[in-house]
Amino acid sequence: MKKLLIVLLVLIPLSVFLYQAMTLSLEDFPKRKIKLDDQELKVAVANNRNLQRQGLRNVKKLKGIDGMLFVYSKPVQHNFTMKDTFIPLRIGFFSAEGELVDKKIMEPCSENCKNYKSKEKFQYALELPQQSEISFSSSSKLLFTHSFQSCK
Repeated sequence: MKKLLIVLLVLIPLSVFLYQAMTLSLEDFPKRKIKLDDQELKVAVANNRNLQRQGLRNVKKLKGIDGMLFVYSKPVQHNFTMKDTFIPLRIGFFSAEGELVDKKIMEPCSENCKNYKSKEKFQYALELPQQSEISFSSSSKLLFTHSFQSCK
């Protein structure tokens, strides 16, 4: 019993340390300029599973960016959650052609969080703060001239 207690006392702090070390910060995301309609935006790009899983979790300020763009290699229909996200967000879901297919308002959450899902498949999802002057209209279109799959 004593050995088990010693092992637990070592493993619990170690696992907390490793979890925190694996958590990405906003600085770990590639940044790109895109256009939403006629507005140029600077966004952090989540173009792989690790970045997409992290998203804007635990971010309190966007630090020089307008939002986050989630990029998928093909159309998907994933759920988004606001677990451990501090900034109230709106999300626009866009087709491979950059056309808006759905949008949602998302609220911060810490437990028993709601899932937000597009009514249609999408290839890009753009998260913006609710307080932003930038918004989505039914005719919103994303424009970009470069690939996101090789962002560094």
